Amino acid sequence: ESELPTNLDYFLSSGEEFALLFTSPADLSEELLSKLQSEGFHDVVPIGWCQKGEGAFLRSKDNILISIGSKGWVY
Repeated sequence: ESELPTNLDYFLSSGEEFALLFTSPADLSEELLSKLQSEGFHDVVPIGWCQKGEGAFLRSKDNILISIGSKGWVY
């Protein structure tokens, strides 16, 4: 019997993206955001940051790091 995905699993790996997500160095984020907005990309929303280390994590409302691993589609 297959297990239904949780809302988080579905969000992270369903393949139904409606926004482009990307990363940039933290020290360039404000400059990059200003540049994108000046070029007409007004819907850019910072969602996090990158730092040295391994893995991908989501921080919960309770400030708990949840490992999200490698999910999604490989093209």
